[in-house]
Amino acid sequence: MTGNKRKHKRTHIAGSARLAFDDGDGNVIVDGMISNISLSAIALYVNRQIREKTEVAINIHFISSGGVVKNTAMKGHVVYSMGLENLFLTVIEFTDEIDPDKNTDLYNHIERSLTQQ
Repeated sequence: MTGNKRKHKRTHIAGSARLAFDDGDGNVIVDGMISNISLSAIALYVNRQIREKTEVAINIHFISSGGVVKNTAMKGHVVYSMGLENLFLTVIEFTDEIDPDKNTDLYNHIERSLTQQ
């Protein structure tokens, strides 16, 4: 029997993300929908496969309490990408965890969401 290897609990939030990265042929922008997020990683649905270990800049857009759209910029690298045809689940581990001081709005939103689960 294996235990949960994740450092942080994941939660679902309403939002999207824009990824920017170099695919070897130049800079690429890919938009995706958030599947789930934790303080250390994000899972997105995107329309193309992104190679594991690819370094990405992420601009996360999420709907905070009161319906206000907030934005947070993060960096990370792809740790998983699998899919069918034109839909891929891509998991990105953040370079630095979401921090209550640097990423206050997103951190608070995740914490609120986790307490409601």
